[in-house]
Amino acid sequence: MLLSWNGQPINEAIDHVSTLFGGTSATTENLEIKKAPYLVRAPVGTDIQLSYKTPDSSLTESVSLVADDDHGLSLSINYPVDSQNGIGGVSPDIRLPMTAQNTVRIANGEDVELDEAIKAMHKKLNNQ
Repeated sequence: MLLSWNGQPINEAIDHVSTLFGGTSATTENLEIKKAPYLVRAPVGTDIQLSYKTPDSSLTESVSLVADDDHGLSLSINYPVDSQNGIGGVSPDIRLPMTAQNTVRIANGEDVELDEAIKAMHKKLNNQ
């Protein structure tokens, strides 16, 4: 679970995101969906500090990320999920099994994909 973004509680950080260039939103839910992609945008080279906690741990972890240039692809409605010839998008190498347990977690509002990505990141970092 993502807890903070650059020192702000995550809900507060999302509340302060501007969607000025995101067009109009018919519902509050639609506006919230638009805010997430803008939260992660920053000038190239900017250091971002975030903290998170995995469901199987009571410890809060922190990590520092550096903003990279995606040439605006992440804001495109046609943003490629999979890399196309190495250009844009991401090529997932971790598959999330749709088990009964994961289905219940998703139904309870847990971000199962983020949790699995964090676990995979820890595994890679510990094996280096």
